[in-house]
Amino acid sequence: MVLAERFRRLIAVSSLPMPPDGQPVSVTVSVGIAGYRDGDTIDDVIRHADLAMYAAKNGGRNRVVEYDHLAKPETA
Repeated sequence: MVLAERFRRLIAVSSLPMPPDGQPVSVTVSVGIAGYRDGDTIDDVIRHADLAMYAAKNGGRNRVVEYDHLAKPETA
């Protein structure tokens, strides 16, 4: 979680080259994190990370969200 948050902050403060049209470019990062638990398949872990990523996007973007195994399956 700490590494993902550092990555998100680094992207937020990075200077991007100005495109030819002169309009500034804004880049944000939404990260979903999921850990392996006994009995999980790789597909489970990927699905959990995907749910967490969409929770980050739905929560306002530019966030890091960790999958909560105790939450309802359709939420992170």
